[in-house]
Parts: sequence; structure tokens; C-alpha cells
Amino acid sequence: GYQVMYRDVSQSTSQTTSPITAMATIISSLLPNRTYTVNVSAIGFGGQNGPGSTPLTVQTLEAVPNAPGLPTTVARTSVTVEVVSNSPDWTVSQYCAGIVAVPVTDQPWTMTFPPRLDCSNNARKTFASLQEFTNYTVYGYAINTARQRGANTTMSIQTMQDAPSSAPRGLSVTVARTTSNSIMLKWMPPSAIDQNGIITAYNIAAVSTFPLVETPPPLISVGGALSGVLSDLKPYTNYSVTIAASTSVGIGNYSDPIQTRTAQAAPSSGPTITMARNLSSTSLTLSWTPLRQEQLNGVLSLYTVKYQIGSGTAQTITGAAGTTAATITGLTIFTQYSLSVSATNGAGAGPYGSTVMATTDESTPAQVTGVKTSFVVTTTTVNAEVSWNGLDNNLGIITGYTVVYRQVGGSSPESMVRNSATSTTGIVTGLLPRTAYTLSVYASTRIGGGPRSATVSLQGASREPGKVTNIMVTFPSSSTAELTWSVPTDGAPPNEYVLYAYSEQPATTGSRRRRAVARVAANATVSADMTTGMLTGLKASTPYAFDVVAVAIFNGVRTTSQLNLDPNNIQNSGTFQATPAEP
Repeated sequence: GYQVMYRDVSQSTSQTTSPITAMATIISSLLPNRTYTVNVSAIGFGGQNGPGSTPLTVQTLEAVPNAPGLPTTVARTSVTVEVVSNSPDWTVSQYCAGIVAVPVTDQPWTMTFPPRLDCSNNARKTFASLQEFTNYTVYGYAINTARQRGANTTMSIQTMQDAPSSAPRGLSVTVARTTSNSIMLKWMPPSAIDQNGIITAYNIAAVSTFPLVETPPPLISVGGALSGVLSDLKPYTNYSVTIAASTSVGIGNYSDPIQTRTAQAAPSSGPTITMARNLSSTSLTLSWTPLRQEQLNGVLSLYTVKYQIGSGTAQTITGAAGTTAATITGLTIFTQYSLSVSATNGAGAGPYGSTVMATTDESTPAQVTGVKTSFVVTTTTVNAEVSWNGLDNNLGIITGYTVVYRQVGGSSPESMVRNSATSTTGIVTGLLPRTAYTLSVYASTRIGGGPRSATVSLQGASREPGKVTNIMVTFPSSSTAELTWSVPTDGAPPNEYVLYAYSEQPATTGSRRRRAVARVAANATVSADMTTGMLTGLKASTPYAFDVVAVAIFNGVRTTSQLNLDPNNIQNSGTFQATPAEP
């Protein structure tokens, strides 16, 4: 028979077939793409192999490549693929890799993405210009030198996220939800192709442009909501607002700004009064500094001026928006008022500013009342003492009182006596006895004199003292009488008193009827400060009539009061009292 010996030239060990009798055979289990040497030897009947034939070199065919390894490196807009197909069973003539987008309805670019295929002798392939955060299918295979295509390896990848490449769309303000310190905003996400990932937040930035330029803290709307409130803003302020979307990678582009304004709020403070003074006794004027726009918080509609006496009821007047001054009329004379000003806009009234005090001017005083007079007669003059009710300072500070008097029927002008502001009495001197006068009093302030009091009529006092009354007699002894009396209430004041004791004497001859005629039995003089006196030298058990006469001395002339007794008719004008009998 025959035996075939074969050896892979890359190996040192040969292999043989089983003995065969045929002149041909198939050697199996060879490795593809290998070079073998083959020879044949004959086997004798003794079982010995003869010499082998001249070796024949043969090459097995290549195998079809298996599915390659496909390691990938994914970036944001690219993927790098390496087709790994190394084996002695085939020789790669070309490495092929391709990429297709996984179609997604809300990612329309995936529906139109053109498949890409790259075949070359370079095993590393890079596919660029991909869309961020998009699902792709990558595949690869090898082609051997027999142009046989190997099996595919397929892999799903997703490109990495990036910051959005465009801004959110349709940023707008919900006017109905706008307040004085917040703005309600809504928007739409960036175009799907520009989102480049999962939107995790929206950043809203606002810059005030009027009346102050300032940047409030940005609003970050976490979770991808499509509306939000920008708060902690200033009232009635213009803002420039813009928005950007964020992914986990970063913040995208900001949108073009929109312009909006917060709603009005009541003013945050009150105007400062710079001047307040009186115009008259019933009016005040004041002026103030207008509020700055950042204090006003809106469009000024009017000012309100509050005025108040102490803790009493406050009253107000209003002024137009363009005014910074006001006049208050109809006020109480010479009264202090507290003044303050508030501003009002479309949202309401703000607080009143600091309080300033102002007092209306003085006026002429009120009419003096309660005028009374009494005479003071000295040894040389007749005077009148005048009193009145003092006035308070409610119409002005009283600077003095003036007593005005004039002789009735006389041609001389009025005379005046000026008195201090604290006086409620005055003395009019040099009056004529038994002469009629009219008299009145008025008060004065810095502004001038007030109305005169009701006129008082007075008669110049007599120089004679008034009649002594209430004479009482007691007898300390049979020869002594003690008299007491009351001071006269009219006439000139007494300088002294004369005490008399009268005894009866017969009537003169030829009288129609007998009358008792007084005879002074005793008299005595006492000083004006006494209201009691003694008469001595009387006879015991003798009836007497007693009288007291007041004496006034005016310019050296003595005048006496009227007698209580009629000396010519003593029996009818007085009662006799007998002195006690001697012991």
C-alpha cells in the first residue's frame, strides 16, 4: 500500500495518513491558509516504507474571516472603531466598518442620517460629524485576500452629551402673573437637534436697566420645567431677561433678551419736608423733596399732606403729582401742627415721611372780660383800681393790657394806662371827684391790640367818707362808754374817727313844740385803723345818744361823713341810753 506524509512548514512535526491501497486520498483537518509539504512512500509486504517521493509544496485556501472584535471610543460628535480580525486562517485585505443612526421619531435627523461605510486596509476607522447624544449602530467585518467577506460584529453606541448649541425658544412673560417683585416666565426647549443631551436645568438671568442697573440672582429651574418665577426683583423696574439651557456637561447659549417691567408697588418711603412755616394766623405753607424713582416704585399720582394738632384727629389735603409744595388754610390761630407727606401711585399710598412741626401765626387777642373798678382815695388824689380777667395765650402771646378811660362829656382825649402781660389789675390816677367816666380794657399781642372790653361807667368818688354804721355801745363804768362800729363802704377812706355822746337840752323859747336839742357831752378821736373807742367823763344814771363820724383829709381839707343823729331832733333820731348809776 501507500502512506502520505505531510507537514505544516511552520511546524517541525510531520503527520502521516493511515496506509491506503488506492492511488489517491484526501487529507482533512488541515488548517486554512497554511503551506504544507507532502510526499508519498510505498509500503512493502514486510511493512517497511520505502523512500518517500519528492516533496510537493501545497497551500491550503484561506478561511472566511470570523466576526471581528470591535472596540470603540465614543466622543460627543464622533466615534472611533477598530476592526480586530487577526488570525493565521486568513489574510485580511480590507477592514470594513459602518455606522447608521437609530431612527427616533422626535429626533428627525436620525431619519435622514446617511449610512456610512469605510473599507480600507486601515483597521481604525473614525466617524465624525455625528449628532451629540444620539443612538447609533456601529458594525464591522473583514475581507480576506480571496475577497471573501467575513461575518459582522454589531454594536450600539450613544454619542456623549454636550452643552446645548442653541438657546431655549419662545421666552415670554405671563403678564397676569407679574407682581411688583416677581416675573412669571415661560419658554420652550431648544430645538431637539440642538439640545445635545438631557436638559437638566434652565438658567434665567435678569439685569435691571431702570431706574437702577443691578443684577438679581439668576433663577435656576431644575428638572427641565418650562416655566418659572424670577423673584426678589424691584418694583416698577425694567429688566432685560435671557435664558439658557443646561445639560450635565454645561450651559448652552443664552437667548436674545426680552424686555419687561415689574408691577407697581406702593412707595417705600415718604417725602422729606424741607420747609414749613406760617403764612398767617390760620394758614401754613410747606415744601418737600420728591421721591427718587427707586423709592416711588411706580407712577406718582398724588401727594397727601397730613396735619394734626397733638394727638387729635388728623386731617389731610392732596396735591397733584407735579407739585412739591402745599398751603393749608382754615387752621386754628397760634397753634402748633405736626406735618408729614406721603406719596401715592397706582398701587396705593406709601408711608408718611418724617414729621415736621410748624405753628400758625399769632392774632390779635380776644376781648377782655370781667372788668371791675373800685376807688382809692388818698389825701391828695382820687384813683380807680381796675381789675379784669386775664387772657390765655391761645391767640398769641399777650404782651400787655391797656386801660382806656375818658371823662363823660369832656373834650379831652382818651387816656391810657399800660400794664404788663401778667397783670390783671391797674390803677387809674388823677380822677376828679364826683365826675363820670367811661372805662374799658384791651389786650395786645405782637400783632396788635384786640377788641376792647364792654365799657364800664364810673363816677368819680366823693372826697367825703361814707356814713359810719352798726354803732354799738357798752358801759364799762358809770362814767365810761365803749363804742364799736363798721368801716364805711363808700366815699373817701377815713383818716380818723370822732366819737360823740349827746345829752338832751331844753328847746329854745318860742318853739311851736318842745324838741330835744343835742348837746355834745363828750367826744374823742381815734385813728382810721380802729373800729372801737372810749368816751369818758359821762354822768352816772344820765341818758345819752351816741354817734361816730368818719373824717377824711383831702389836700389838707378835712371832710366828715354824715351824722347818724339829727342834732335838732335828737329824740326822734336816736335812742337814749342811760349810763349806769354810781355804785
